[in-house]
Amino acid sequence: MGTITRVAGALAAATTFTLALPAASALAGPDGGCGKGVVCLYAYYGYNYDGAYPRDLWRDFAADEPYLGDDLWSEGKKGLESGRRVDDDSSSVKNHAGCDVVLWQNPFYTGAHSMFADGRADPFLGGSEVGNNTASSLSIWCV
Repeated sequence: MGTITRVAGALAAATTFTLALPAASALAGPDGGCGKGVVCLYAYYGYNYDGAYPRDLWRDFAADEPYLGDDLWSEGKKGLESGRRVDDDSSSVKNHAGCDVVLWQNPFYTGAHSMFADGRADPFLGGSEVGNNTASSLSIWCV
């Protein structure tokens, strides 16, 4: 009888246990959201607009990033890491960092680049100097 009581107690404890996970970034987000204080990159053109793509991949940055290959896309409303790298995979951008942002074609701020003033957005990087699916680093310039 003691074994049954212990097992029942363990099951009750397990059912009331809550797993606490860190909150996903609420700054950039699904369906093209982008909060203040960050630059938001999106894997698809048009800021991943709703229903256009099978996956809603986004990432926000509040500081310089010398190599986007170290970063994975966040996916969907929960913002879980997708396993897909941001490097050479950005198609649109929104800048709400409060400063100018430069996207660079190569790691460590080299190569062709495009500057985006605060508040500017580009739904398709294919027409910019940095190009579509070629950004490998970004810098935030506050003067």
